[in-house]
Amino acid sequence: MGADRRKQGRAWGWLAALALCLSGSAALADEAVDSWVSGMLALNDVGSSPEGLVPDMQLTISDSPDPAPVNSVVTYVAAIDFTSPSPGVVANSTQVTFFYSAGMVFQSGSGAGWSCSGGAVVQCSFGGTLVSPQSTQVSLQFMMPATPQSVQLRGTASYVGTTDGNPANNTNITQTTQVIAVGGNLSLGLQAGSSSVVAGAPVSFTAKVDNSGPGDVSGVTLNGTASGPLSLSTATGTGWSCSVAGASFNCSYGPALISGNSTPNLTISGTSGPGGGTAQLSATANATGALAPAPATATVTVLAPPSVTLTKTDSVDPVQVGQNFFYTLTATNTGGSALTGLTILDNLPVELDFIGSSGAGWSCSGGSQGVACQLGSSLAPGASSTLRIDVRALTDGEVTNTATISDATNSANANAAQSTTIVDQPQLSFTKRANRSQVPVGETVRFDLTVRNNGSSTATGLQVSDRIPDGLSFVSAAGQGWSCNQAGLSVLCNRASLAAGSESTIAVEMSALGPPGNIVNTASLTVASGSPQPASAVVNVIDDMTPPTPPDLSLSKVDDVDPVNVGSEFGYLLTVANSGGDTQAPITLLDELPAGLSLVSAGGSGWNCSGSSVISCSFTGILASGTSAQVSVRVRAPDVAGSVLNQASVSTAGEENTANNSASETTSVVVDGGGGQPLVADLTLQG
Repeated sequence: MGADRRKQGRAWGWLAALALCLSGSAALADEAVDSWVSGMLALNDVGSSPEGLVPDMQLTISDSPDPAPVNSVVTYVAAIDFTSPSPGVVANSTQVTFFYSAGMVFQSGSGAGWSCSGGAVVQCSFGGTLVSPQSTQVSLQFMMPATPQSVQLRGTASYVGTTDGNPANNTNITQTTQVIAVGGNLSLGLQAGSSSVVAGAPVSFTAKVDNSGPGDVSGVTLNGTASGPLSLSTATGTGWSCSVAGASFNCSYGPALISGNSTPNLTISGTSGPGGGTAQLSATANATGALAPAPATATVTVLAPPSVTLTKTDSVDPVQVGQNFFYTLTATNTGGSALTGLTILDNLPVELDFIGSSGAGWSCSGGSQGVACQLGSSLAPGASSTLRIDVRALTDGEVTNTATISDATNSANANAAQSTTIVDQPQLSFTKRANRSQVPVGETVRFDLTVRNNGSSTATGLQVSDRIPDGLSFVSAAGQGWSCNQAGLSVLCNRASLAAGSESTIAVEMSALGPPGNIVNTASLTVASGSPQPASAVVNVIDDMTPPTPPDLSLSKVDDVDPVNVGSEFGYLLTVANSGGDTQAPITLLDELPAGLSLVSAGGSGWNCSGSSVISCSFTGILASGTSAQVSVRVRAPDVAGSVLNQASVSTAGEENTANNSASETTSVVVDGGGGQPLVADLTLQG
């Protein structure tokens, strides 16, 4: 009776499992198998065993290989161990049911005493009887999916006999297999030979393809493209075959690339430029059997080629014959790298005479017709440096001064020219000054009208027109070389000519009529060619004469460079201040240059200066109380180191306090780099 029930249970279980598997539902199939297993175990209760002798069937599943390549066959070994506390327990009709992941394909199953059949579920049955303790195993082969993934094989073992005391270790036993792609894992190393180059320089890149496996590859290719300021010319390497066209290269490597190996180096060569910027080489390696292409890039900074610009401007145009002026030369680095050894050559035309030069970092040498200047430091990209060259106009005409600049390698050069008009013509100044600032009603005041020709040629057809203002009446007008007369409300004075460098004064006397107050007297100078020049003077008409406050002049003097290099130009600023009453007479400033100093220029607003070793400057206007007037004197330092003491004095009529009328300034003269101290030699002579 018990045997019949077992047969009946197995039959119904098989039919239920088969029906649910055919339904296509894996979940229902699993549930059916579990139900069938439970039923089988329950039926086993029909059997009997000695009390306390409970058997155990254990299932383990292993795979090989793992991981496994796609589309490869993996062998799974299902091992069954049947044990019991006492030997001799019997397990009949042992079988294992296997479920597997989608994509796996059952190939075969075998083992001593085993037979297997497959479909959606693989069923393996053991034809013999297991007597504890006894083991057996069955091997199954499955084809893996075509794509990398994780797959599972799940099995449940059962038997007919005494109830299994531990069904957990033989139910739904799972083995996971990792399916991987087969091929080589490529990487591309790409390096530039230099991180930066100057445009026009050669550029090279080194490429190497590595295969880290797990598989071998063949037919390695390496293709790339250049971008930015870069052109390609060649691509060479042992075992490589390449073609280069424009900005692209295509290379192939003949031998197979075994896992764990690298190709020989491939050298890609080209030329940087034109211009600056970022040059980039982009390349991709690939091969038959490669898991994926391997890209890489390398960049090179291309610096703009050495380049310099030079500009040149004149300080005065037109310029008078005999007048000093200067050129400003500005060098600018417009390239991508620092420039060294910059040299400026300025070939002066014969109409000009070289006086001197100045500029931070520049040292110059030369003579009247040529100046060579060198910059002692490098000039960074985008930076500028300025040089000043002082000259004197010798003869009239249109002159063009051209200068050239070059660097140490002569790879950067430029030139600049400046045209200057030199004129030989009169250059007149006209001033008017009253001999007294206050005049009582009924008394006379003298106006001194001074014409000076600062030009290089004689002025002709001079006329001074002095309009007689209200409150004054004309008395007389005279001046050496002048012909004067009253014409209505004006005094007209004419002169045929005034030589270059000379001056002439007209004295016009007028009587104060009143009423009291300030009266402005204005005159104008005209010449045969040129515009009129006005000049004015102010007098204060008073009822009775009160002695005016005397002027009190003071003088200060400062140098603008101290210490100064031998042979270099520098300047003094002389300031005349009046802390007393208005001046009533011209102011005279005398500056006697010490030995070794040579005059470059001297002048100031309202001042007329002349002389070379002793500079005499005259201020013909009225220096009002509380005001000042300045004179700038430019000189060139001696050619030997030491110190120079420059003294000056100022004076005017009617001044009572002259204690503050002089000033001096001491300036150190050093050799360039002398640290501001004169060079001193300590000599001992023996004879």
